[in-house]
Amino acid sequence: MKNRILTNSLRQIKKSYKRFISLLLMSLLGVGFFVGIQLTSPDMLKTLDNYLDETSYYDLEIISNYGLTEDDLNVLKNIDDDLDVVGSKGIDSVISVDKYQYVVKLIELTNVNRVTVIDGQLPTNNQEIVVEEQFLNDNNLVIGDFITIDSESLINKDYKITGIIESPLYFSKERGTSQLGNGSISYYMYVLDSAFNIDYFTNIYIIINNAKELITSEEEYIDLVEEVENKIEAIKHDREKIRLDDIKKSELKKMLGIEPDNFDAYDQYFIDLDDCIWYIYARDNSSAYQEYIDATTSLKKLGNVFPIVFYVIAILISLISMTRMVEEDRTEIGTLKSLGFANGKILFKYISYATLATIIGGGLGVIVGGYLIPSIIWDIYLMLFDVPNFVISFDFRIVF
Repeated sequence: MKNRILTNSLRQIKKSYKRFISLLLMSLLGVGFFVGIQLTSPDMLKTLDNYLDETSYYDLEIISNYGLTEDDLNVLKNIDDDLDVVGSKGIDSVISVDKYQYVVKLIELTNVNRVTVIDGQLPTNNQEIVVEEQFLNDNNLVIGDFITIDSESLINKDYKITGIIESPLYFSKERGTSQLGNGSISYYMYVLDSAFNIDYFTNIYIIINNAKELITSEEEYIDLVEEVENKIEAIKHDREKIRLDDIKKSELKKMLGIEPDNFDAYDQYFIDLDDCIWYIYARDNSSAYQEYIDATTSLKKLGNVFPIVFYVIAILISLISMTRMVEEDRTEIGTLKSLGFANGKILFKYISYATLATIIGGGLGVIVGGYLIPSIIWDIYLMLFDVPNFVISFDFRIVF
């Protein structure tokens, strides 16, 4: 008797295949959007995390109004054995190309926040420079052309463009702000350390080695970074005082030709000298980073609400379809009952019909939505972020 009901159910699918397909498609859409949107947020986080790990992106950054020294670097290295601490130099400068003026950020090439070479090669001497592609496109320049940068903080003025690069410090379309020009940085460029005419670091970058095992922005990562930040805070005041004393000694030596051991007799020379301040920044202080994380958070919230619409529509269409099917089969239902089929057996035909459509549609939705939806959403976000190699991880915990 069960076999006859099952055979009848299969015949019903063949007979009303259009209705069956419509139920299947609604299940596919509901499950596909749910799975796809739910997976997009963690996939985007893993994509960013992989990119930042591969380019040795900093976990903490320190800057100071009086610059940072080699001694600062060595002290920071000693606060934790699991840290890579790298000093870097960088300046803002105004450059002219034809009749246009731009504020550019010139940064030292180091083994932290490593750039990716898109074309050409990195500088081999202090008269060469690498730039972002947009700078060349906007000014009709090519690799091999020369640009002039007139700054007291640089050894040379003329630089040959040797390559096109992408920097993890600028993976969004924003380039940051500056105290020069119109207040906005237009482009970033990289040169060797030997191109700078300054004897201090403008930035110290800290990489926490065991943080690479964690996903950026998640709670475990944030806790680890805060732990290291607290250690830096413990030495911060002493390092600020030492740096200010060094500045005072340097100024007195310039003005008076002496290098005193104390400053009690020379306070009048330092009335306008500001205190030395260390500014400690984590990744989330970067506007590009925070914008990206906010995007993943918004997608996660959307993934909890938006697919419900498709589920509700799918349920309504299923109910309407099954109600119509029952009405159409009233004669057949009566015949089956007269032949002694129980209500539960007859009901099984319609339950199996809807269940089979839902299972097939849901299964296809998991596969299609899990791979297609994250890729589509990522293509949209590529208009805002320059992060390569999108990761589709397909976490089955979200599916089930």
